[in-house]
Amino acid sequence: MIINFENINIILTFVTGLFTLLLKKYYYAYIILFYALTIGFHSVCIKNIQNSNITRFTNIPAYITLFVLIIISFYVLYKSNITGTSNKIISISQLSLSILFIILLKYGKSKFEILNENFINYIPSLFFIGFLISVSIIKDNQMILGKTYSEHM
Repeated sequence: MIINFENINIILTFVTGLFTLLLKKYYYAYIILFYALTIGFHSVCIKNIQNSNITRFTNIPAYITLFVLIIISFYVLYKSNITGTSNKIISISQLSLSILFIILLKYGKSKFEILNENFINYIPSLFFIGFLISVSIIKDNQMILGKTYSEHM
């Protein structure tokens, strides 16, 4: 799964959102915090609601927010004039590593015994958090999203 609905993932995503707020990247930070909220909502629903029909649908907001967050991140990377090409490549490679590791976990657990360890499941989330942090430290992140928001409103 691309989203790990564990407490540690919720905490890491929330802390990343708070870190982004401290960097005064408000638009991006609010999206990350909303993403953490949707992950937490589904996690609470899984633990408290016994009806699996309802919990099948409570993860939809998390996946939609993840998709929007990735699209916005790519938009910021594309529009950024300050960030160099090497920094953009590093950011995109972190997301790519996260996706590749998810594929490896899905299809390689039967082939490689180390992939069955519990801590291995958190590695894609850590790469994704690295991607979020690398996009949030872009200096003109707030300006790009603020300008886009102003144009659409």
